[in-house]
Amino acid sequence: MYDGHWYSSKVDELSAEAERTLDPAERTRRFRQAERIVSAEAPYLFVVSDRNPRMIAPA
Repeated sequence: MYDGHWYSSKVDELSAEAERTLDPAERTRRFRQAERIVSAEAPYLFVVSDRNPRMIAPA
């Protein structure tokens, strides 16, 4: 469950469009756009390994 309180209507829109499309290239394009927004705007970076999960806030 995500409880980070970060929200982007554009990411939700792009994700929903990607889930609806049947074209694999278009789906990939939409998810990559959403990923760029998350990478640029999200306040946390989650780094996960099987043995030692970490959460890092940018300085």
